[in-house]
Amino acid sequence: MKCNNLFLALGLFLFSHCAIAQWIGYPSMSTTRAGHTSTALEDGRLLVAGGWDYSINLSSAEVYDPISNAWTSVPSMDSEHYNSRAVRLDDGNVLIIAGFTGVFNTEACELFNPTDNVWESAGFLSQGRSYFTATKLNDGKVLVVGGYDGTNNLNSCEIYNAETNTWSAAASINTARSYHTANILPDGKVLIAGGFNPNAGFQLSSVEIYDPANDSWSAGSPMIIARDYHASTIMSDGRIMVSGGRYFNGSVNYAYNGIIDVEIYDPNTQQWQFDEPLPLGLSYHEMITLEDGNILAIAGVDSSNTSDITGFTTYASSTFLYDAVAGEWTENPLLQDSRYEFSVAALSNGTVLVTGGVDASVEAFNVSTGHVNLPGEKAASIYPNPANRLITLKSFDKQFLSSSLQLIDIYGKSNSISLTNYDAKTFVINTQGIASGVYSLRFQDVEGLWHAEKVVIAH
Repeated sequence: MKCNNLFLALGLFLFSHCAIAQWIGYPSMSTTRAGHTSTALEDGRLLVAGGWDYSINLSSAEVYDPISNAWTSVPSMDSEHYNSRAVRLDDGNVLIIAGFTGVFNTEACELFNPTDNVWESAGFLSQGRSYFTATKLNDGKVLVVGGYDGTNNLNSCEIYNAETNTWSAAASINTARSYHTANILPDGKVLIAGGFNPNAGFQLSSVEIYDPANDSWSAGSPMIIARDYHASTIMSDGRIMVSGGRYFNGSVNYAYNGIIDVEIYDPNTQQWQFDEPLPLGLSYHEMITLEDGNILAIAGVDSSNTSDITGFTTYASSTFLYDAVAGEWTENPLLQDSRYEFSVAALSNGTVLVTGGVDASVEAFNVSTGHVNLPGEKAASIYPNPANRLITLKSFDKQFLSSSLQLIDIYGKSNSISLTNYDAKTFVINTQGIASGVYSLRFQDVEGLWHAEKVVIAH
C-alpha cells in the first residue's frame, strides 16, 4: 500500500498511513442497526437514527461522544425510519426524512436539536418514500428526489425550507428512479445519476441536472455504464466520482453482476470519462472524500461474480483507497466485520466512523495517522519529553508488545531503536544516533490496538 507523507498541523503530529494502518473497533451502539442514518454534529458528536435490527424497524436514536468515547441514548423519534435520509441543516439541527416504517413508506419528517437532544416534527412529504436522495442546496434548503413508495418508482421531487419548517413541491424529474445518487455541482446545481426503474430498462445510465434558480430539470450527459446501488462522492476539485453498482446480466432469474468500472463527471466539459476501476465489483458500498483529497471506498456487497436470484453474493469487508494525484486505487486494510446497509460519517478530528450494517459494531479509521487511540484515552506517558538519549514509555493500564515499537519521522520513515530495559508496561528506549526532531512513537497493546505518542528528541 502507498504511504502518503503528511505534515505538522494544529499542533498535532500527523504521520503516514502505511501498511500497519487498520480499522479500530470502537464501542458498539446500543442495538443492531442497518439502513440507518449517521450524521456528524457541529459539536463533534455523531447522531445515529432509525434503521432496523433485523426484527423490527427502529425509531430509536443515539449519540456518540468522542470525548467520553461512549454512546448515549436520546429520545426516540415519533416514527420508525428505515432507508431514510438525514441532512444537517445550516443551524446545526438534523433533518430525518421519510423512510420505511416496517408497514409503509412514511411521509413523516423529524428534526433533531442537538443542543437540547430533542426531536420535533419537520412536517410531511406529499408522499411516503424510501431509497430516494436528499441534498442540501446552497441556500440551505433541502431537495428530495425520486425514490420508491412501496409500489412504484417516483419522479416527484420536494423541497424543505428550514426557515419555515415546511415542504413544497419541486419540478419532477423526467425519469422515475430509486437507488440513484445525487451530488451538488460547483455552480449549485444538483446532478442525479443512474438508479433503478424496471419500466425504463432496469438499471439507468441517464443523468438529470436540477437548477434551483428556476426550479427546472435538464438532461445531462449519460454515464457510460448503467448502474444502481452505486456510490458517488464530490472530489476536491469539484468533479463527481461514481463507482461500482450492479447490472442485471440478462439471465432468466434476474441475477446481476457487480460493476468494477469507475467514472468521473467533469462539470467544465459536462462529460463522463472512465477512471481506474475498483479492484473488486462492489455495490451497496459507500465512498467518502478525505481531507487530503483521497477517496475511501468501503465494504458493501461483493458482487464481482454473478450472483443468484437472491441478488447477493458476499457481504464485503474490503476497503480501497484512491490516490487523487496518481489516479490509482490500492487495497486498504480490511474492516473487522463485513457490512451491508451500514453508515459512514467523518468526525471533526478526521476519523471516519463506520456504524452498523449486520450488527451493532462500530469501527474507525483515522486518515491522518492510519490508526487511532481510543478518543479520550491516553494510553501511556513519555518522559523526559523532549529527550536527550534515553526516553521511558510507561503504560497507564495496558500491556504493550515490545516488538511493535516504531519511531516514525515526519516523512514516514521508520528509525531503528533499541531497548535498554523493559517489562510489559515500561520501556526504556535508547535514541542514540537518531537525529533531533519531532517523531511519533507507535506501539501496539496486547489487545491488538495501536497507539501513538509524540516524541521530541533534542540531543
